[in-house]
Amino acid sequence: MSGLSDKEIAQKMTLSTDTVRTYWKRIRRKVGGANRSEIIALMARQGIQDELEAKQSQYDELIIEVSRRRTVEETLRVYRIAFDYASIGQMIISAEDNRIRNANFKLGRMLGYNEVELLGHSWIDFIDSEAASAIPRELARADSTGEVTFRCTHKRKDGSNLEVEVYAFSDKSGNGPPAYRIVNLIELV
Repeated sequence: MSGLSDKEIAQKMTLSTDTVRTYWKRIRRKVGGANRSEIIALMARQGIQDELEAKQSQYDELIIEVSRRRTVEETLRVYRIAFDYASIGQMIISAEDNRIRNANFKLGRMLGYNEVELLGHSWIDFIDSEAASAIPRELARADSTGEVTFRCTHKRKDGSNLEVEVYAFSDKSGNGPPAYRIVNLIELV
């Protein structure tokens, strides 16, 4: 409504001219401008400043989020390195069907496979047939107590036996049944 007289503003807004003048006086006291042009310029600047401050706040939040993600990514990278290069065989298996979701280099070497060849296979497929029947019972103990330790025989790719001590941990972070288990194998010599 810039460029309009008080009377024109009053007509457009269906107010009295006195009401328009009263509003201008209140605005002048609040904003501090000497005339209407200054008031409009001050209010426009304030609007831009408010918008810039809001954008700066959004930018600051974005920087914090990026920083958090970098920290999480770095932590995951370090954990991945620790997992891959551990001195014991490690795997993450699905609690539903015992399929290997992830395996480290050492586990692959212990069983005579590369770690990628192990993925998608049931862990029980690599256990000696006599020992395999006890595995569901041992894993049920891990699910109820959180962890279990036992010994069993695995079959290597070349057909030879591998005696190991198994440390199995069930994911107990949720309210329902575990989603996965972490299984560590230590070769018995």
